[in-house]
Amino acid sequence: MFYRKILFGATIVGVAALGVYWLYKKSICKDDTVLDAKLQAIRPFFYLSNELIEKTCTYMVEEMRAGLLPSSESSLKMIPTYVTNLPNGTEEGTAYALDICGSNLRVLEAQLLGQGKIKILNNYKTHIPQEVQESNADILFSFIADAVNEIIKSGRVGFTFSFPVNQTSINSGVLIKWTKGFTAKGVEGQDVVELLNVALDRKSCHAQVNALCNDTVGTLLAGSYQEVKSDCCIGLILGTGSNACYVEKMSNIRKLNCTDPNIKHMIINIESGNFGSRTEYIGIHLPLTRWDVILNEKSWNKNYQLLEKQISGMYLGEIVRIILVDFVDLGLLFPGQKIDPRFRESNEFRTADMSDIETDHHPYYITKEKLDAFGIQSTVSERKFVQEIVRCVATRAAILAAVQTAACIRQMNKENSEVVVAVDGSVFEKYPGFKANMEKTLLRLGLKKVKLVLTSDGSGIGAALASFLMR
Repeated sequence: MFYRKILFGATIVGVAALGVYWLYKKSICKDDTVLDAKLQAIRPFFYLSNELIEKTCTYMVEEMRAGLLPSSESSLKMIPTYVTNLPNGTEEGTAYALDICGSNLRVLEAQLLGQGKIKILNNYKTHIPQEVQESNADILFSFIADAVNEIIKSGRVGFTFSFPVNQTSINSGVLIKWTKGFTAKGVEGQDVVELLNVALDRKSCHAQVNALCNDTVGTLLAGSYQEVKSDCCIGLILGTGSNACYVEKMSNIRKLNCTDPNIKHMIINIESGNFGSRTEYIGIHLPLTRWDVILNEKSWNKNYQLLEKQISGMYLGEIVRIILVDFVDLGLLFPGQKIDPRFRESNEFRTADMSDIETDHHPYYITKEKLDAFGIQSTVSERKFVQEIVRCVATRAAILAAVQTAACIRQMNKENSEVVVAVDGSVFEKYPGFKANMEKTLLRLGLKKVKLVLTSDGSGIGAALASFLMR
């Protein structure tokens, strides 16, 4: 009876408002009905049920274990990093780092103050021009050596190189394959530390690399230093690219056959962005939509980095653009309009645009501005549709980012332990709701004690810590 009274009262109060609203709604209800039909056609492709999430996580753990064996096929490289000690927050002194994260290059001088505190004394930043990225080994590493010389005239340097590298020691590593748009010739298959040290010698710079790690490992080291009282055992990058690393028991790394009883653990660089790329399991281990397939077919690294293509900043905006173009071509969106040809060009719609649209509100003026830039005249319903597509793509990305985190936790048998995950990258840091959606997914997987910690500048600070630890 109580609920009936509330309902009756609300009905009486709302009658006048409904009359006015009906007049407005009548003009757009048809658009909204069509909009709902479009969304119902798309949402199932991006919805990941608990069963599917669980299955994907299980597949990833299986691939991780296969990648640790001496001779087994896996989509995951599971690269030993030769980093066998984590900082404990008490380290003090000056440390240097070179950090190449995508097209950005940084050289920094850091002061380790102990108690998990760090002070950056010098921080030189520059962009690696596209022509240098696409040049050759001599040009690329001469450019890098010049940057190092700006800050470091002599001393030991930690080198964060955020590309797939097969390490044979803490200070040597062979580039397996370029990613993130780099194509410089004469680098794949070569020791990047040796190439850099030779370039430094040519420049009469007395700095020498004594520790090599990728940005993910650097983030884990930085998180371990800063989270003094916590078990920080996973590093995660969610930015232009995506990758994960974790602390593995030495006895599980069968491919190394280590006999040193004093070495109990080692950080493993998973190269998790390649999950789902094993030829015979493409589309099985990692579900692919029609639009993922289109993106993959057009990419320069077809059938590689399939997970990264679903969760990293380099690709999220492109997935949205492909979906929108698909609907335009089917006559289901912006019908009869002459749209700027740029809208059909790769990477013209950015993940940063998604971030702005994500938090837009009715009547979606921000979304309107983004579409106006391509000469697209849009209705309110169409803008709402664009926002919903953005949310579908971004939510799936956060869910899959959480799945790879969960796979690491399960491999370490720490499902019931308090675990800290050090995370760096613009997608995690800046994309609205990304962290929250990851946390929700971890709960769906039964992981209640996981703490995701933003470790800003983790790759650079981590490289400095790696160098310091190797003294």
